[in-house]
Amino acid sequence: IGFDEPSGGNLDWTQPGFNDGSWDKGQDGFGYDTDTTTNNLPLINTPVDEMVDTVSSLYLRQSFSVADTSELKELVLSVDYDDSFVAYINGVEV
Repeated sequence: IGFDEPSGGNLDWTQPGFNDGSWDKGQDGFGYDTDTTTNNLPLINTPVDEMVDTVSSLYLRQSFSVADTSELKELVLSVDYDDSFVAYINGVEV
């Protein structure tokens, strides 16, 4: 999964043809844990501790293909997040 800190405020990165080759790569489970009352560390595969108190958002990109969209009845995105989350498919907010 490609990831980057937001800059510029445009949504070019949501488009299928966007080149994310310069983005960092990581496994799902992006985050950091500064709460001493819980332990979220087992959920974090790609720590982004450098974001603490500096960056409030993280862009993630994951490609997938559907061979025959007429066969697609439902698409489910399961996400565990804190505060807010927005998903785009081919540049369209879903």
